[in-house]
Amino acid sequence: MHNNYLKNIFNMITYNIKTLIFFEFLYKVILSLILMPIGVSLFNITMKITGYNYLTYENIISFILNPITIILLLIIIIFLTIITIFDISTLIIIFDLSYHKKKITLIDSIKLSINKCLLLLKPNNIGVSFLVLFLIPFLNIGISSNVITSIKIPEYIMSYINSNILLLSIYILLYIILIIIFFKWLYSLYYMIIENKSFKSSRKYSKNLIKNNSLKDAIKILLAQFIFSVVYLSVLLIGLIIVSIFVKLLSKVKIVESFLITIIWLLELIIFIIFSIISNSINYAVIGALFYKHKKDKKERIYLIKHNKNIKNKEKNILLIHINIIIILLAIICGTIFTYQVLNGKTNFDIESIKEMEITAHRGASIKYPENTMSAFIGAKELGADWIELDVQETKDEVLVVSHDPNIKRITGIDKNITDMTYNDLKNLDFGNFFSDKYKGEKIPLLKDVIEFAILNNIKLNIELKPTGK
Repeated sequence: MHNNYLKNIFNMITYNIKTLIFFEFLYKVILSLILMPIGVSLFNITMKITGYNYLTYENIISFILNPITIILLLIIIIFLTIITIFDISTLIIIFDLSYHKKKITLIDSIKLSINKCLLLLKPNNIGVSFLVLFLIPFLNIGISSNVITSIKIPEYIMSYINSNILLLSIYILLYIILIIIFFKWLYSLYYMIIENKSFKSSRKYSKNLIKNNSLKDAIKILLAQFIFSVVYLSVLLIGLIIVSIFVKLLSKVKIVESFLITIIWLLELIIFIIFSIISNSINYAVIGALFYKHKKDKKERIYLIKHNKNIKNKEKNILLIHINIIIILLAIICGTIFTYQVLNGKTNFDIESIKEMEITAHRGASIKYPENTMSAFIGAKELGADWIELDVQETKDEVLVVSHDPNIKRITGIDKNITDMTYNDLKNLDFGNFFSDKYKGEKIPLLKDVIEFAILNNIKLNIELKPTGK
């Protein structure tokens, strides 16, 4: 019996493997390069409409409670639920046909899944949304790529909960209760999609099917994800070790080193894509195999999803190729536009709690170069700084120059205030010799020159204005 269970998992994954891989790949491409950028853009538009330039701990509650934000969040939740149900529905359809050793094309599986989703989203089946939102994250442990698993409680909220024993206890207890409640409905989607039952009826059948098997099924699902994650990490680690050895051996040849570093990133990306596609499939193959096993044990009738099999011909194959090309091109265009906006600072996730640490160069790279000079700013860029902090003074003829001290004696040896000098008086003075003979002849920068440098090099400026009273 145990061998049959493992054999069923293998057959369900491999029998329609081409359809399965193509669907999961296209689903991830569309989701990542088309839908996600649209979602981020909608979020940024909402912030603009509601008058928020950025989110912090202080204003996030008022932002969330804003009626416009609530409407957007509801739309996002509904949308994510629908596309997740579509993903699960398509996988269940492919696996059911594979279990019965029936072939199905990508187009047929998508058409059938859309029809099933329309039935699932009827008002009397509204409860299926809660099943998807609460149970699916539990099933997708490891590196599984289902979109619902990306919805998490913000880190700063979890930090607050973790620091409070009572809140942490309530959170853990609530999570366990929800899992216990919804786990009984584990097979509801299978009954709904394969046998066209209502959500109410499917819950009843699922509860009966999983009776006396809840703990065993949970362990098998977790074990499958654990084994899969170990294999994924092992493959990734072995690949990185092999490439790292080559990098170490060839580190003196810079072009080869650069090439191999690129290979490392590509290797990680390819492995992640392959395993993320397979991971989601394995979850539902395991659950599907358990579903059929329990039905056999309880002598329930095992149904086959009916579908009108399309006859393969040259025209339909060409149509499928064209559809794939259009989807990929659209994904590339949307992804390129979104990436360009992110790289140029036109689109960003302005949420204080999710920003990564950024490096600021104080007066430029002032440890290695004379402070507040172009050498220091260029050095900061080369060292990987995200920001340059600099100071601004105004000359007698109202030219904005970069200097920390109002008096230039410390950095030039001349005891004069910048406000008493014109730019012509300043521009030929040496602002680098005080630091090192190596930088003798360094000039005082104009603020506009530094701004132009920052724009060209995509580096941000923290400009400190030095008040002089003049």
